[in-house]
Amino acid sequence: MAIIGAGGVGLSAIAILAALGHQNTIALDLNPANLALAAENGATRTLQITTDSTAESVRKELGIKPEAIIDFVNNSQTATIGFDWLTKGGTMIQVGLFGGELVVPTTLLALKMATIRSSFVGNLVELRALVELAKSGQLPRTAVGSGVLDADGVRDTLDALENRQISGRVVLEAL
Repeated sequence: MAIIGAGGVGLSAIAILAALGHQNTIALDLNPANLALAAENGATRTLQITTDSTAESVRKELGIKPEAIIDFVNNSQTATIGFDWLTKGGTMIQVGLFGGELVVPTTLLALKMATIRSSFVGNLVELRALVELAKSGQLPRTAVGSGVLDADGVRDTLDALENRQISGRVVLEAL
């Protein structure tokens, strides 16, 4: 399993995969601090990518093609990396909302026999399973920062996220 984007939501997915017993989770991210947290939360391998990374450079570095990829960024670059890096018959799940496009020749899609899915929010059964997993104590505590819930605080937090100055989640609090 490969996770693209080890920010707040990606880190939660890594922790959940580890708690569910996944033994081989790879995390890709631009931010080395996020990758350190990914390793603490259960990623067995990490790779710092750049804005110039391609599926071929990732495959050469890691030496594998994953059977499943969850893309928590989901921009044009990460979607292309995910699809091109995915093994034949693999599954790619698009979660992130950064936007962009994935252009895939239809013949290649058929030959690759890939499944492309999307996810934005789970269902009630999945929520109950997640709550039970959290109650079991198997999930590590992920990094949570704080900020101020006002116009300046929201802008400052979004700027810090964009500039990769925040790892984990941020909770904005009213003063």
